[in-house]
Amino acid sequence: MDTRLTNLYVAAIYKVILCIFGIIGNMLFIHLIYRRKQLQSKTSIFQCIQCFFHIFCSIGTVQNGVIDIGDTYIRSECFNQITYYVFFQAAQGLLMLHIVLDIWFFVKFPIVYRNISKTKSIIFSGIPILIFSIFTTLYGFFTTNDDTIYSCSPPFAFGPKAGVLYKYLFIVLALIIIIIYCIIIRSFKTRNISTTSQISFKKTITRLQLTVLIFFLSWFVSQVLGLIILEISNYPKWLGMLLVHNVFFVCLSYSNTFYVTLLKSKDFYSTSRRRLQGIMWRSSRGGNSNSSTQDQLISMFSSKQSVYIRAIGFIYIRYTQPPEDLWNWLKYLPAAVVTVFATTAKPSRTAKQPTRRRRVAVLCRRAKPSPKVSFSL
Repeated sequence: MDTRLTNLYVAAIYKVILCIFGIIGNMLFIHLIYRRKQLQSKTSIFQCIQCFFHIFCSIGTVQNGVIDIGDTYIRSECFNQITYYVFFQAAQGLLMLHIVLDIWFFVKFPIVYRNISKTKSIIFSGIPILIFSIFTTLYGFFTTNDDTIYSCSPPFAFGPKAGVLYKYLFIVLALIIIIIYCIIIRSFKTRNISTTSQISFKKTITRLQLTVLIFFLSWFVSQVLGLIILEISNYPKWLGMLLVHNVFFVCLSYSNTFYVTLLKSKDFYSTSRRRLQGIMWRSSRGGNSNSSTQDQLISMFSSKQSVYIRAIGFIYIRYTQPPEDLWNWLKYLPAAVVTVFATTAKPSRTAKQPTRRRRVAVLCRRAKPSPKVSFSL
């Protein structure tokens, strides 16, 4: 067995391994979002769709070059075999850009972002992705020919000029994604926040930096190496053996979503977004408080100055917490409120019997402070 064939076998082995890990990881990610409703944000739903695309892309990487190692292919026949791979690769490439734009829009316009429903966001985002994928697939179909190629993958299945244009397009998209990530990180660093909020902000920045690093070392590097392979027609044997392993970065980009998520956060990125909302709320009020959100809310619950301060605390919980968790907080309502709602008789209003509004206000001021509760944003 010569060195070139051995090199191809090594590439085939890790292609199969990364494909298995990628399919398992992507399915686990989708299962996690489906089972935990508190993680079902717009960004996480888009990531689920991306994981669905990555499953088919991972299958496409092992369809050729594993069993038929060392064989040559007819370009048109190769394109017919991997048409689905071309479609899903184009879809996930544009979806990456949409995900990072979604994060940027959330950071810059949080109020407008929350007012956009998930259904509308998915529909209006899915239409351009679908059009782009169909157009890319049809473009490859009309530009392919009957030449002989040594690798059956999307850029090689296109015509020579079309394959180069295809790679340039994805490199430009990747550069735009990296630039937007850098803008998001910079916006976090320049935000004026309190001392207690800096730890959470630093963790968020670290997660974003890790995302940019992995994206650069996987997808961006694979596209640049793929362009080099297409542009250089003649290169030495040792360089050709190295460029074969470009498929490693391609497979890595299809399989890292779930495992990178575990590295970035124990509670997952969407939970961090919920925590970030509390930080932004505090920073918008001046960021002078040295207490956590939990301590601030407990202080509002036990306030004896006004019943309206208590109401604001529970309104904040209603705005930030999932509906299924709301009833767990209602048990901390003062006993006076429960007494008023449970009262069915309507006593006559005399001078010695105050109105219900006054009775609620008096009893709430006399109520004891609520016990410390577990709260996490």
